[in-house]
Amino acid sequence: MGGRHPLGLFAFVLLVSLTSLVWLTSQSLRAEAKWTWTGAEGLLTLGCLLVIAQLIHWPAKVLATISPAIAELLPLWTAENEPWFQFGEWTCLSLAPTATQAGLVTFMAYCLLFFLVVQYVQDIKDVQRILWWIACATIGMAAIGLAQFLFGNGKFLWIYSHPMRTTYGVVKGTFINENHFAHFIAMGLGPMIWWLRNSITKSNEQHPRGEFSTNRFSVDASTLKASLFIGLGCVCVAGLMSFSRGGVMMMFFAASVTVGLFTCASLLGRNSIVALIGIGAMVGTSLIIFGGDRLSQEMGTITASHSMTELLDVRLTLWKAMLQAHEKFRWFGTGVGSHAEVYPIFFSDYSIFEYTHGESGYFHLLEETGLIGLGLMITGTVCCLRWCHRAFQNQRDREIRACAFVVFAGLLTSILHSLFDFVWYIPSCMSLAVIYAALACRLSQLGLVEGRSFWSKETVFSPMLWRLGTVLVAGGLALMVVQSVRSALASVSWDEYLRISLANDPTSAPSEEQTENMLSELNAVLYHEPNHARAQIRLASLCLLRFEQRQRENDNAMSVSQIREAAFASKFPTKAAQSRWLQAAFGDNYPLLLKAANHARRGAQLCPLQGEAYLILGELTFLESPLPSIKRNYFAQALRVRPNHGGILVAVGGEIAMDGDFDRAMRFWRIAFRQDPIQRAKLLEILGKLPLSAEFFIEQFQPDRMGLTTFYQFFRSQNRNEDAQFVGRKLVVLLEENATKQRLNKAADAWREAREIYLFLKESDKALECARNTSTNAPSSIHDRKSLAKILLDCDRVDEAIQELQWCKSRKPDDLDTLDALKSANRRRVAAGTTLHSKQDASTRTE
Repeated sequence: MGGRHPLGLFAFVLLVSLTSLVWLTSQSLRAEAKWTWTGAEGLLTLGCLLVIAQLIHWPAKVLATISPAIAELLPLWTAENEPWFQFGEWTCLSLAPTATQAGLVTFMAYCLLFFLVVQYVQDIKDVQRILWWIACATIGMAAIGLAQFLFGNGKFLWIYSHPMRTTYGVVKGTFINENHFAHFIAMGLGPMIWWLRNSITKSNEQHPRGEFSTNRFSVDASTLKASLFIGLGCVCVAGLMSFSRGGVMMMFFAASVTVGLFTCASLLGRNSIVALIGIGAMVGTSLIIFGGDRLSQEMGTITASHSMTELLDVRLTLWKAMLQAHEKFRWFGTGVGSHAEVYPIFFSDYSIFEYTHGESGYFHLLEETGLIGLGLMITGTVCCLRWCHRAFQNQRDREIRACAFVVFAGLLTSILHSLFDFVWYIPSCMSLAVIYAALACRLSQLGLVEGRSFWSKETVFSPMLWRLGTVLVAGGLALMVVQSVRSALASVSWDEYLRISLANDPTSAPSEEQTENMLSELNAVLYHEPNHARAQIRLASLCLLRFEQRQRENDNAMSVSQIREAAFASKFPTKAAQSRWLQAAFGDNYPLLLKAANHARRGAQLCPLQGEAYLILGELTFLESPLPSIKRNYFAQALRVRPNHGGILVAVGGEIAMDGDFDRAMRFWRIAFRQDPIQRAKLLEILGKLPLSAEFFIEQFQPDRMGLTTFYQFFRSQNRNEDAQFVGRKLVVLLEENATKQRLNKAADAWREAREIYLFLKESDKALECARNTSTNAPSSIHDRKSLAKILLDCDRVDEAIQELQWCKSRKPDDLDTLDALKSANRRRVAAGTTLHSKQDASTRTE
């Protein structure tokens, strides 16, 4: 997944760590080993210190001074609450320390990679070799992407099945997201254009045999040119067939900047320009065959948008939430890696998707590291651009300038694409940016006169210092690798848990077998990574679910809520007495409650923004405290960190309703009903038991089309036909309005739903009209044409029905249902004709 998956990140950290260790060992074995200074050492050190500052435990007074919003957000995490809630005080700047630790490991790997490249590059040939490697990697990634697109089985590299994504539909290579695949291609276009230009324009004096040579192999010049021509064309086709608007724009940008700089500096000959034009023609022809229309539609959405708000859509809402988080945690942020836990606090719109990243590297960095982190990033960006500018000024060496142009195009692509995507958080994409930054540094130094700048100096350290440094760094690298390997091992079971979980309908509870399988996978996750906060919370939730499932088969079939009320009503003198009663009453099921409470508490300790943890602890408060009021404090904390979470809103509303304040409870339930489709069924399950009419539900909840559909289906399932008819008449009005505004498939879906409602309302004429409209928008649907024929038969339009059925038979001759319906319709037509002739004969005899 480009390093986004823990296994990929582990591979990245391991390779960088091993390479660093090998290089340090080689340096320590030399009599005079040198270190090349970059000027960025202090900047990168400050970056590491910032992340470390987010992880260390601060005194309460200091933390309240530098980040006062934490105490406001986490009122339960104070010393006064410790006796009952057993949380203690929250003393970290990071609100997701485990994720921040992983972020620190990744950042340190980037730093090592930067310094490794800087130390590796000794002359322009080393720079060229690295650019050649990047070009080869780009061709390889494009080849994988095209092969998966044309011959794939839905699995990445034909072996890995992602829980939520497949390789179908677009070219995405080994990336979970096609946008990041396109970015990787865009970052590699510069080196490919540079390589093609070199293969065409190099003089015979430099390559007297007309060959391309490395230490490993030699390639004939004509073969190389043909291979590069085809390779660059395939790379462009693969990138364009990602159908990523932002990625395609960045590809054009990177190519345009590279070609433009080469042209302005007279580094691109006529033959190179002709070759690029030929590649463009090849790419255009390929797109016409494999997906030009779709690309045109995707890019057309940019020009068709009437405003920036319409174009950016949900990104603006997400960025607004991130800016609100920044206002609360202005200087140090919420902690590296905490975005997925923080943004729901401020996100105003409900979404079935989780935005694991900020859709903008700048907003994401500002949210997680505050103004200090953003300032460090901007300083580093300016430093890279100054290096490029210094390399541009080298008029003596055309090769240094050519390489500098490629590096500059790559860096600028990363800088601009990060405005509206999170490419900096994908290690394979970010590693290219880091390598380009290191090359920019060395290119600026290679062109300088000796002694002109302090930062171009090299310092020789003694072998003893190198050996000491190797030992110290080896210890740090071992910790980095251990941290990464734990996450990698845990990710295998986490993926399997997600597959099982996603296979189940979210509106219904999983089966006992599914529950057991998910429990097993989550236990495996925690075995490898005990600090996995989400796994702790999911395990707690599943323990509660398993308890409820077992209780249904128990003689004493009490639910958790009933047990809680009974425990509080019994007023046991001690906690031990209550435990003995629970053990006696529920036997082997009782430990599941204790396990749920322990995992929920541990999950909250690992990440205090997990609202579900407080919800579970509130439900199980009788295990720890004899005070029923403690539950409200848990629910209040849950609502503070997850104000728009449907499950929490429903639970809080239920607690308020139990106190008799039904109107206030309805305010919470209305928000949950409007924002969370999964909770709508639960709300109806709660309120449907009360003698409330459909008119009351509609008046209170003011449902949209989806809400009305939920009400309609609920009343139908409960055989409350009058209420279903009341809702159905309102729903068909919205469906017809929606259908007239939609096109083809979406319009057909609306007309289809309206058709079924009219059939329930026994309004055949309107049902027939909807059926005709459905067939118009879905003309190739055999099922819809058969439904139309059935309604035509019900309306005694036999001839028209036979025409529809004959069409269905022509498309699917062996369909038994169609053949039976056609026979029945023909019999009706014959019977109708016989009846008509009999009436005519009787009329003649009468005359």
